[in-house]
Order: sequence, then structure tokens, then C-alpha cells
Amino acid sequence: MAVYNVHAGHCPQGKGAYGAVGILKESVEDRIVKDEVIRLLRAEGHTVYDCTCEVNTTANGCLQKIVSKCNQHSVTLDVSIHLNSGRNDYKGDNSTGGTEVWNYDARTKAISDRICANIAKELGIRNRGTKYSKSLYVLANTNSLSLLVECCFVDDKDDANHWNAKKCAKAIVEGILNKEISSGSTSSGSATKPGDPDGEVKNNSGVFQEKKDRIGEVSYQGHLRDIGWCNWMSDGKMIGSTGQNRRIEALRIIPVNHMDVAVHIKDIGDKVYRNITKDTIIGTIGQELRLEALKIMSGDTVYLYRVHQKDIGWSNWCVNGQWAGVKGKSKQIEAVEIKVADIAYIGHVQGTGDTIWMADGMTAGTTNQSKRLEAVRIKSQHCGDVYAKAHIQGIGWKDFGKINQNTIIGTEGDSLRLECLCLKGNFEWRAHIQGTGWTQWTKADGVATLGTVGQALRMEAVEMRAAE
Repeated sequence: MAVYNVHAGHCPQGKGAYGAVGILKESVEDRIVKDEVIRLLRAEGHTVYDCTCEVNTTANGCLQKIVSKCNQHSVTLDVSIHLNSGRNDYKGDNSTGGTEVWNYDARTKAISDRICANIAKELGIRNRGTKYSKSLYVLANTNSLSLLVECCFVDDKDDANHWNAKKCAKAIVEGILNKEISSGSTSSGSATKPGDPDGEVKNNSGVFQEKKDRIGEVSYQGHLRDIGWCNWMSDGKMIGSTGQNRRIEALRIIPVNHMDVAVHIKDIGDKVYRNITKDTIIGTIGQELRLEALKIMSGDTVYLYRVHQKDIGWSNWCVNGQWAGVKGKSKQIEAVEIKVADIAYIGHVQGTGDTIWMADGMTAGTTNQSKRLEAVRIKSQHCGDVYAKAHIQGIGWKDFGKINQNTIIGTEGDSLRLECLCLKGNFEWRAHIQGTGWTQWTKADGVATLGTVGQALRMEAVEMRAAE
């Protein structure tokens, strides 16, 4: 069996001369690749030394420490793991930057060629080929044969979309050994990694998301265990899988306008991402950390979202500010659906004030608590213009005309009950009335009224949904 030195380039992320930072972080990803390369080589029976520099030092200090470690062992090959930079393509141009391998001379060309071809094929990125340099410090100063792998570009959107550290590591090892190896697959087609806390993936079971991009009003993408970034979905379509025990590790979302997102991540806990864009990676990549809960926050758009969680199934639909998913149970999110609500509404309730935005059939207000509804606000996102009239205790009918999300239909701070509403828009609604309970669903046609006049009965809650 052979002996190898393997190291990740640069200092650790945030310490000294750490690696390039773009969409990906070199000093994070190269260490994930390095660890997996070492694991796979050792699984094949080879001796491997980890020569990575893990201290805070300068660029020269880091290189010197790496070479010093490497030269303590007589090995078949020194392998230096890096990620490239310089593409400056943060939006994506439908062209990957690709992978390349640097060599001191042609003695390592065959291995280099195989690694380039394997990574390009496995990740679906450009093969930039074998290259040579006598000025790269590690190649010039290690005693044994060496090569330096530039896995992909940290600042290329298209490369980041294809990135999977574990697949890259396997491609490198197969290039070194010149043979196909197992990374933990079983003959049944189910894949698992030794010690993976989320158990065995069931590739041939359950339901998997569509394999064609679907861009819409709100679009979203998942980074899945053993797969990487999958196709974009939108407007309530599922990303991820059900019945495959496959965790979602990260999300990307294209919001309507402003959006903040919070997720609960294994071993990290709650993490908030502010003012996200299409390029914001919500979660982690290459660290085998599951997402366990999701919360969306926005001041301009009301969203509905739900998650499918291991052993639990689908959560209820949640609205801005609510957690979808159960925290503290170590249950991975396996699928996500997000959409813009058709119609949203807030109730102003006796003693408690405003509810949060409710939407698409959710209840704004209370039932069985004998609390009056004093006002409502309505935000139409897909239901056209909305007009409102209200019968208010002590005031009578008031015509609010064409309303928007800031229009207070009723009163606040005067302790006056809403008694009856007349609404107009492309939706239907119902009301919970003191003593009688829920009315029938009624089209908001500007004629029909829900509630009572002259009976001193309070409205207690409302629900609204798009007209069928």
C-alpha cells in the first residue's frame, strides 16, 4: 500500500492568511475535501498524513509549516487541496470556471489528467486541464512528488451551483488510485456514510422534486445531501424529497422584494440571514449539517411556507414570523414549499391588539374567548382591489372605499366592536360572530354582509381566501 501527504491550502477561515472568499469560502471547503480524501484513501488501506496548517500565521508562514510537515514523511505523493478565484462571476453566466491541477513537471501528468477529468465529470464543470509551475511554493519545496488541485472557483456562481465537496474528494481519490472506489454505497442502491447522524439515504424510495428549473414569483432551491444544489422550484412546488431520508443542508431563495430568513441548523442553532438575495446560501454546504426549522420574515410581502421533517411529515402552512419545523428534536428538513399568499389580513383584538398577518384561510382573531374584533386590515396580493364598509359599535356604517394594507377598517384604542362587514374583491370570506359561530363562506361581492346590525353582537374573527 502507498503513503500519501494530504493538506488543505491556507490557514483556517478567519485566522491569518486564510483562503479566497466568494460565494464559497476556500478555507472551509478545501478542508472538507481534504478530510474526505484522507478518509477514502485510508479506507482503501493506504497510509495518509494530514499536513494542513491550522494556526494563525502569515501566507509565508503557512506555506513553510505545510512543507515542513510534508517533508517529515517519505511518500508516494503530496496532494495540496485548493479552490480557485478570479472569475468574479457572482450572477452566473451559464459557463463554469472549472477545475485544474498544477504540477511541478510531467512526472505527475497522468494522475493530474485523471483528477481533472474526474472532477469535471463528477461536478459537471469545465476541465481546465493539467498545468505546470516551478514557482508554486509547495510544488517547488516538497521532497516527494506533488500536485496542487484547484477544485473550482469560489467566485463563480455556476461553479457554486455545481459544488459538492464529497463528490470532488471522491473524484480526486479515484484519479490518484486510477480506479473506481466506494464512498459508502451498498448493493441495494442506498447510500450512507459511516457515522452519518441522519442514517441511510433511500435513493429508490419516496418522491423526489422535479428535475427542471421552475422560476416564478418566489423561487427557491435546496442543497441536498449527497446531491448538492438541485433545480429551482417556485410558487408552492416542492424542493427536496419525501420518503428518502435525505436532508436539506442549505437553501437559496429569490424573494419578491425584501426578505430575512432564519434557520435552525444542527450543532449551530438559530441563524438569521438579513436582506437575502439569490446568491445568499442559507445554511451550510459540505458540513453534513441538517436544517431543522425555517422562518421567513418580510415587511412588504406575506409568504406561506411549510417543511417536511423526518418522522414528522409536513408541517402546517406558516406565515411570516412563524417557525416551520420542530426544533430540539434532531429531525432533518427533507422538503420545503414556499409561496406568496393570495390575500393576507390582520385582526385587532380586544386586550391583545394586532395579530400577525394571517393568510389564505387562517384565522385572524379569536374564538371561544369572548373577545371582540375591533378592526381588520387587508393586504391583497393576488385578489385585485379591495373595498370595505364596516358597521361599528356606536358609529354605524362607515365606508372606507378602496383600501390598502395600512387602512384600519374599524377602530383602534376606542374599545368599539366591529359588528358587520361588507367587502368587495376577488376573494371569499367568513366571520365568527358572538353567539352563532362561523358564517358560511361568502363571496366578497360588495353586496353581501356578514355580522349583525342592531343586535349589539361582536364579530370575533375572520378568515379569507382567494375565490375558487
